[in-house]
Amino acid sequence: MACAIITPAEDDGTLCTELYDSGATRHISPYQSNFTSYTPLLPPLYLNTANQQCFPAVGTGTLTIWVPNKGTKSKFALHDALHMLSIAYTLVSLGSLDMEGYHFHIGDRRLEIDSPEGEQVG
Repeated sequence: MACAIITPAEDDGTLCTELYDSGATRHISPYQSNFTSYTPLLPPLYLNTANQQCFPAVGTGTLTIWVPNKGTKSKFALHDALHMLSIAYTLVSLGSLDMEGYHFHIGDRRLEIDSPEGEQVG
């Protein structure tokens, strides 16, 4: 199951795409400026995609994204995210969030994310 959200970036108005995917094993983003903590990976970590392409991750850290939340936007931190220059969008792993205790509902053209404490975050 997957859901995509496309929003203008805060700084320059370009479109930023986030794909929320239940089959993804890691959070991944090409946008280094959205990482609030960052550690370069030397050597890079190589990941295979579903179509068996291999891409290098050049860094890791905490990635901050903005998620729609009841008509506004909320900051949301994704831990242990990988920085990959060669992808076109941010991939949010619902499986990783599930392991952290988050809950999801996808339906009626909406994605709802609830924190482990039951608060809606997106």
